[in-house]
Amino acid sequence: MAPYYEQLEDSSVDNSAWRERNLWATGLCLFITAFVAVLYLTTGTSPSSAPVQINAAIQGKNQLGLTGKPLQACTTSSDQGPTGFTRAGSCKFEPYDLGYHEVCVTMTKEFLKQSAKHDGNDLSPVVAPGGHWCICAWAWASAVARDPKDAEGLKLDCAATNGHIRQVYEADNSLPGPTGNTYETKAALNKVNALCSQGSHLRQNLSDLLPSGAKSTLRRSMRSVLQFSRTTTPL
Repeated sequence: MAPYYEQLEDSSVDNSAWRERNLWATGLCLFITAFVAVLYLTTGTSPSSAPVQINAAIQGKNQLGLTGKPLQACTTSSDQGPTGFTRAGSCKFEPYDLGYHEVCVTMTKEFLKQSAKHDGNDLSPVVAPGGHWCICAWAWASAVARDPKDAEGLKLDCAATNGHIRQVYEADNSLPGPTGNTYETKAALNKVNALCSQGSHLRQNLSDLLPSGAKSTLRRSMRSVLQFSRTTTPL
């Protein structure tokens, strides 16, 4: 009997079935490789993959505002341009947004001045006083730290601020700004709760969206993200 490779070269042998099986096997291998890659990204334990774990928990779910209702747009027709981490106009949580651009405020001249001065966070090219912007979690905390009573005049939009911000503030004691200044999260959270009604039925608690028993995993992931992002994006 001729060797197998010689049979394949023999024009009298029908190779179509063999080729079909070979293509099918190749396709299956590619599918398995892609599946394993996606599985690693969504379940990996490294700090850099933690945002993906959190996003997977809320993807496909309605993200809520601080009022407990569906998150509203932060950008209005009078603004210079759209806000948000992806500039889609809302303070929606997105994967790899280590700054958590989730706090919708009406901008003030005082905050623009102080944030640029103390944190190197010059937002003046993208938003003017009176405009609306999704500022980072640390940025809201910085305004509260500098001006506990009035938060440098920033007006918090409860319906357009992501309810997830409460979990961000609960996950760590402080958050760093771009220049290394750190700001207490407890004061920021208390200010949020004082301005926007809070109740167990109004909170967007990510642990409620996870399978039973996964709450501790979520908290560990959030802490890993906050520890990993010692330098956040200014805008």
